[in-house]
Amino acid sequence: MFATLGRGFYTNHGWPGTLAAVGFNRPLSPHSVLSLQPQAGFFRADSQALEPDKKPGEKYAVGLLDIALAVRTSRHPERPALCFAVGPGLTAGSVTTIERYPGQYLNRDGTVTVLTAPQYETVRLFKPTLYWGLGLDATIDRLYVQAGVESRTYQLLPGELLSAHLRLGYRLR
Repeated sequence: MFATLGRGFYTNHGWPGTLAAVGFNRPLSPHSVLSLQPQAGFFRADSQALEPDKKPGEKYAVGLLDIALAVRTSRHPERPALCFAVGPGLTAGSVTTIERYPGQYLNRDGTVTVLTAPQYETVRLFKPTLYWGLGLDATIDRLYVQAGVESRTYQLLPGELLSAHLRLGYRLR
């Protein structure tokens, strides 16, 4: 079992945020280089981002579910090794962006609409994703440690969610 905590970016708008997940790493055999890594988690963009393009009221928050097949470069879990994981996933949540800023807008019928506050648009997301991750991991006295990067793509490449993470876990067997 493991827990993941990391920082990432919602690349469509460049908004930074926090990623957290829990899951487990199940080797296909005791000394196999292949393992199954299902995980569930969430990503939430910072409410006060340092990006000048992010306005107050704009939000991005999604739940994540991934099932990856991982390959390590060593059969021995106690040795540090590169680990590459890839697999399908699911992203569900919402993104809220500014549709129109305060001001005057000319409508198609010739009338004028005056907005005194920003007009927001919320889009619900429920999309299949492609997940991949690359990291360096090792198991030290049943303590599983990994540092790496992850990408989740549901629309555009290289990915809507790019993150760097630290993963800690406990090896049950």
